[in-house]
Amino acid sequence: MAKYYIGRDNQQFGPYDVNQLMSQRIAPDTLVWCEGMSGWEMAKNVPELAGICAQQPYQQPYQQPYQQPYQQPYQQPYQQPAYQQPYQQPYQQQQYGYRDPQQEASDNYLAMHGERQQVGFGDSIKICFSKFVDFTGRARRSEFWYFYLFNTLLSSVTGGIASLVTFLPMMSVTIRRLHDTGHSAWWYFMPWVIMFVYSISFLPLLIVAATKGKEDMITIGIIALVIFILAMLVLGIITLVFLCTDSDPEENEYGPSPKYQ
Repeated sequence: MAKYYIGRDNQQFGPYDVNQLMSQRIAPDTLVWCEGMSGWEMAKNVPELAGICAQQPYQQPYQQPYQQPYQQPYQQPYQQPAYQQPYQQPYQQQQYGYRDPQQEASDNYLAMHGERQQVGFGDSIKICFSKFVDFTGRARRSEFWYFYLFNTLLSSVTGGIASLVTFLPMMSVTIRRLHDTGHSAWWYFMPWVIMFVYSISFLPLLIVAATKGKEDMITIGIIALVIFILAMLVLGIITLVFLCTDSDPEENEYGPSPKYQ
């Protein structure tokens, strides 16, 4: 069954199947989108939803509010200036005061295209440094790879000294990128764990065997070295695939999708 997203008030809701859409009271001009559609369409133009729009009861919700004001004509003039005006104005100021134009543009782009605009090179640097040691949440591919490019260029110019400054934000954005594809931070730390185990176990064995000339121990040490290199290579390839994978469209245990929600 097709899953539809609803674009309403510059926000995207869903996905809903056809039965769930009947409880959403969608209007004929409500914007909807599902996989396979080239873009957002009005519900009345979607054959599967045209019948649902015609069955939605729009008159009954609006008849009830207009009956109550005329039942108490003398109470309403005194309640409206005393209670409605003082509370309406502060909330309007908060709404516009905290509304980021860039975020509003991103929400509009999400409603029209089904995904948010790509994070730019400069924005990725600002985000990663503002989340210097934030290992929670999720990060898009554009955010990670632009900051990775910035880190590589900066380290090349400074001879690797800048990597001491960018080490923590690079680690945090890598972990958030793994979260974005639904994977744990253990995929980042696993190579370090393997390297630590090898360094305190088989590497001293190989050094001692080479020093004393014991061929059996040297053979065991070489086999362990080969296994270590293969394990690091396999883990590196798997992690790289995760870092290149698109964002999960749905909310996962690490938060909502930064690209599709």
